[in-house]
Amino acid sequence: MRVRGWPNEELRAQVQQVAQDLQGLRQEVHQHHTLLEDTRNIVLEILTSHLTLMEQVNLMGIDTQAWRITVEERFSRTLRQRIVAAFWQQVEVMRAGLVRVREFLVWLETVSFETRMIVLAVTMAAVAIIFSCLSYFIR
Repeated sequence: MRVRGWPNEELRAQVQQVAQDLQGLRQEVHQHHTLLEDTRNIVLEILTSHLTLMEQVNLMGIDTQAWRITVEERFSRTLRQRIVAAFWQQVEVMRAGLVRVREFLVWLETVSFETRMIVLAVTMAAVAIIFSCLSYFIR
């Protein structure tokens, strides 16, 4: 019997070995499946976060464009306001200059003839100096 049973025992041992190997393979397959599911979940999370970030970047781009347009409009408005303010300041300076010229002419009418001649001589000398220096500045 032993001779006949011996192949059965060997076969039984081989079947047990195959069963253990299959059980090990089953555990490995289960581990790989779990790993695959985890990887899939991680990839989905990454894609979701990537899409969320892309949405935020697009929104920031739109917000940045709107902010840039607003700043440019304010700057151009401010620039226009500055130009207008500078223009009116120059108008005020010219008015003040005209008032001074009028006051000077009124004063000139009240002074003596000699004083008028001295003022005329000083004015002519200043104009001559300006004309003589003009060639230096034109070069």
